[in-house]
Amino acid sequence: MSKKYTVFLIAYRNVDERVEKILTNSSVKTIDTLDDLDQNEVFNSRGFSLNNRVDIYVDWFKKKAREKIDKGYEVAILEVPKSVGETKAELLNELDIGFEEDILVLETIDI
Repeated sequence: MSKKYTVFLIAYRNVDERVEKILTNSSVKTIDTLDDLDQNEVFNSRGFSLNNRVDIYVDWFKKKAREKIDKGYEVAILEVPKSVGETKAELLNELDIGFEEDILVLETIDI
């Protein structure tokens, strides 16, 4: 199976609006509160849509997201097409290093 997307779980706090926009421009789900983790959508469709994938990602990342939200972070799930996945990963890793504890790349999964 060939890779179609890279999915990132990131956590951030104490960043200005410009940096937040850079972080979340590929976001498929932003999680600000613990309640956001428990809101599962029910979709009746024949295909496998983005909404279906987002529900799966939330399930995968729920524990790590919950831990960071409890510590005051906002969390975002990003889904990036393989064509830009490496570039986005490099940018996120540089931000993770540069902003220390204020931006964290918690997990990266290729699907």
